[in-house]
Amino acid sequence: MSYDGDILYEEDDEVFENSSEVEEKSPTSVFGYRCNHCGSVFYSFTRQNINSCIICSEQGISSVFFNGMKDSYLIPFNKSIKDFILEYRKKIIWNPIVPIKFKRKKTMWSVKEVYLSCFLSDINQKGTLYFVGVDQEKNSDNLMEKKMYNVLESIYFDYTNVLLNINSKIDDRVFQTVCDYDFSNLKSIDFSDKSQFFYLVGDMQGDSISEKSRKKISKQTVAVACQNIPHSLKKLKDDQSVVSFSNTKEVFVPIYLLSVKYKNNIYQCIMNGQNGKKYFNLPIGIIETTIFALFIFGLVFLISYLIAYFL
Repeated sequence: MSYDGDILYEEDDEVFENSSEVEEKSPTSVFGYRCNHCGSVFYSFTRQNINSCIICSEQGISSVFFNGMKDSYLIPFNKSIKDFILEYRKKIIWNPIVPIKFKRKKTMWSVKEVYLSCFLSDINQKGTLYFVGVDQEKNSDNLMEKKMYNVLESIYFDYTNVLLNINSKIDDRVFQTVCDYDFSNLKSIDFSDKSQFFYLVGDMQGDSISEKSRKKISKQTVAVACQNIPHSLKKLKDDQSVVSFSNTKEVFVPIYLLSVKYKNNIYQCIMNGQNGKKYFNLPIGIIETTIFALFIFGLVFLISYLIAYFL
């Protein structure tokens, strides 16, 4: 084991046999875990009995070095696990076509309290966008024809508090539906906090993060710019804008994460740990759907038979 300031680093492949002794020596021990299947890396400030990955649900966890988070921030949890369970039960308990695996108590209570690593930035985009505009107009023969126009649109946009998920294992389509956080209550990470949270670190590199940020804001920029173009159809032809970043910081945002493996696919159910906004990605069970369809068919047949019999 090695020390850097007040942070205890766990050696790779080390078994935590003397963890109680370690925690007596250092109140700020950090335990790192890596999934041998999907490669996800996550930390905890308390030693936890981890049997499977919090992302892919596969077994096989190794210990890893602690790395980073010293200058990071977090948003505290306002919601509890019970809040997640309540909302999750409402979603699945009376849904007849959700696979039975998702309704088991063992599945429900496998939800994890996770701090997800994100980048928070102020972003400026300025430059020129080139569009092609299309209108249908009458020609000299009084027939409708398409006319195309080249349109140049100068842009200058400032975006504040742009949040970007930097972990490729978390489905962006799911995360984007729940990520409206309030950033007014950012706190520095307290390494002496012994709450059993998991800190899921990012796995994206600098260039990938910049490109992902650019795509995210450019989509919004193009949508706004299109509103100023007086043509019925418009399409972006070329983007000659420049994107710059400022006030960038790593922020760990609170989510409740339930990952369930079903027929070789991972289904993620996520709740915003600050405001409770949720998105449950649930599959349709073939067996359950068949049973439900047969039940409905039998019910309709029985009702039809009784009506015919008594009338």
